[in-house]
Parts: sequence; structure tokens; C-alpha cells
Amino acid sequence: VLLLDMIKSLINNILFIILLLREYDCISYSLNEIVNEKKAWKSISCSENGRFVYFIAIYDYIYVSNDYLNTISVINSIKRSYNSISTSSTGQLVIASTANSFIYSSIDFGINWNELTSIDSKQWVQVSMSSDGLYIYLLTIYDSIYYSSNWYSNEDYSISISNSLIKLWQSISCSSSGQYVYAVAKNDYIYQSTNYGSIWTVSYNSKKLWSDISTSSSGQYVYSLVYGQYIYRSSNYGSYWFVSNAIFALWSFVTVANNNVYAVDSFGKIYLSYLTSFSWIKINSNKTRDAILSVSYDNNYVYVLAPYLPIYSLNQIDPTTSPTSMDPTYSPTTSPTNSYALSTNDLVVH
Repeated sequence: VLLLDMIKSLINNILFIILLLREYDCISYSLNEIVNEKKAWKSISCSENGRFVYFIAIYDYIYVSNDYLNTISVINSIKRSYNSISTSSTGQLVIASTANSFIYSSIDFGINWNELTSIDSKQWVQVSMSSDGLYIYLLTIYDSIYYSSNWYSNEDYSISISNSLIKLWQSISCSSSGQYVYAVAKNDYIYQSTNYGSIWTVSYNSKKLWSDISTSSSGQYVYSLVYGQYIYRSSNYGSYWFVSNAIFALWSFVTVANNNVYAVDSFGKIYLSYLTSFSWIKINSNKTRDAILSVSYDNNYVYVLAPYLPIYSLNQIDPTTSPTSMDPTYSPTTSPTNSYALSTNDLVVH
């Protein structure tokens, strides 16, 4: 049995190398440069119509555009190691997380920002927000998952997973309503909540190198990536999982936008599928390494962000207006005065 396992492992490794070197036939989508600055870009999020765009860089600033990235500005001049940003469907509400620092929020389309100092500085990993901005979920590394409802009114953050469950959390994604939430941990399982983060269960109990997860607006369809392996898919709210894409790749990013599903490997190759389809098509091979995407609901605006590269739009016409200077010239106009109460809910695993 041991010899058979060794042979299987060797074959898988050989196939993995071959597949990494092989170029698959693809439908070519053009990448159009729309922001010519090259920084350590980390995260991007746009409104449902694609007009309001927020993006961040590691140990840099929060950048804002209210005109489809035709022009950009820096409103928050606080330099931090930002690592994730999320906005509501209208673009009015925005949350940005940092590594080893605080959470930053805006409730007025990125004009004013609050530093939420009443929440301890943590190694925040990722943030996910419901479409109306009412529910937010904050992921930490080797710590808990935090969530809040109606945060911009009652400013009450509570812990969704108890501190006793410490994982190497990688990614979190919620449905448009915020009711369905999915999270993955490295060398661990896929976890889910169907009641706004109050109770969590194991959705898929196979330990893998999960790297990212994304759900459809309804929460019914969920896609999760395994680094160095496959793309997994559930079409029934996380009840059952199967391999959606059997291509070995260093999968790093996935997002669901309406009926479209985009997946990216670490080399920057972009693949496209549909909620009703089992096939994947490679649509770009421009080697935008470690790229992430933010997509409007109608898929007319697909923004591509990759470290130390310009920001691109995928298969979009170049804006006629050049980006403005990205030098920070503004400071937040409001002082961080918010306070938050924490409560805990234990994890339930069936």
C-alpha cells in the first residue's frame, strides 16, 4: 500500500509539472491599462455598477475612485499595511483591514475614514460585506472570525467563531444578504454559517491547502481553491462538494460576479466559468502574477490588480481621462471615537 501511494504521488507530481508548463487554448481577453502606478497592490473592491472603486497597497494608502477609475485620489492619508477592502453594493460603505493594526471604515463613499482603535490591533486577513453593508465579517490569522450587524449604526462587533478555535484562516465570503458565510483555513476544512455567523459548521471535512473561497449572491453556489490542486464547487449551499476544475494549478484567487466565475492562478492566468457550467476557459495569459479581480454585477467592468503592475481592466475600452496624481494630499476629517463591545459564540461542528 505504501509503495502504491508513493507511485501515485510521483505521478501526480509529474502531471503537476507538465500542466504548469503547458499552455491551454483560450479565448483571449485584452488587458487595458487604466492606472499607471505600480505599487505593492493587495486588494480591490468596486460597487455593483463598477463606478466606485477602492483599492489598497501594502504599507501604503487607501485609494478611491468615483468614476470607474478615470480619476483616483487618496482621501485617507494614514499609511498602513492594508491587506483587504470591501464595499457595499452602492459603494457608500467601505471597510479596510490591516495586518497588525486596526480596522478602518467609511460611510460616505470613502470621503471620511475612522480608525476603529477600540478593537485591538490584530493580524486581520480578509473582510467580507453584505450588499447592503449591514453585515460584515472580519477574518484574523490564528484567531477568531469577527462579525457585526448594523455596524455603522450601533458600532457593535461580536465574535462569530470562539477563540478556542484558532486556525490559519485564509479567506471568507458572504452572500448578498449576509446570511450565508463561508470560510477556509490552510491545511484544514471549509466552514460555513447559514444564520449570519451565529453558528458555524464544517461544510467540507477534507484537509487541503485551501487558498480562497467565494460565493454567489444567493449563497447557493460556492467555489473554493486548493493551492497546487483543483477548484472545488458546491451548488447547494455547501451541502455537497465536487471538483469543478481538474486542472492542477497554484490557484490563488476566485470571485463570483452574477453568473460569471473568475479564477486566477499564482502566475496570473485568468480562467472563466459560469454558475450553470462545468467547464472553464482560460481568457488571459498575460502573467499578471498574484492578480485579484473586482467585477461589477453586469460584468461590464472587470478590474485586475496585481503587485507592482499597473491596474488593468479586462476586455474594457480604455478610459479617455488620465488618472490623477496618486500622491496623498488629504487627511481624515473625523477622529476615531468609536467603541465596540465583544461577545462570543461557540463553533458547532456536525
